Amino acid sequence: MFGIDSLVSNITGFIETKIDLVKLDIQNRLSAVIAVLIKLLLFLLAITVFLMLVSITLAVIIGEITGFAWLGYVIVTILWAVGIKWLQTESAGKLLKKLTDIATSQLFDNDKKDGI
Repeated sequence: MFGIDSLVSNITGFIETKIDLVKLDIQNRLSAVIAVLIKLLLFLLAITVFLMLVSITLAVIIGEITGFAWLGYVIVTILWAVGIKWLQTESAGKLLKKLTDIATSQLFDNDKKDGI
């Protein structure tokens, strides 16, 4: 009877430890994903601010060259419209898919290197 109680106690302890390890593993993976998302959002924010400043600068320069300030903004707006239209094409979709695949593989390769 004493041996069975000890065995049940050991098995229960093993199962509880295994559950705690799984919880920690999930927590580690979740924190890694959240960290990557935060980095991505900060990167996108920085790119957005950069593109806005470059667009405004380009519009002002074109306006100075043409002599009409409004024309610089019109030309930059047209450039943005062409760029957005290009992003909607199939070739741009393939390029974006390739970039997404590379980013995803980098994320999971880093997980393997970290032992996760």
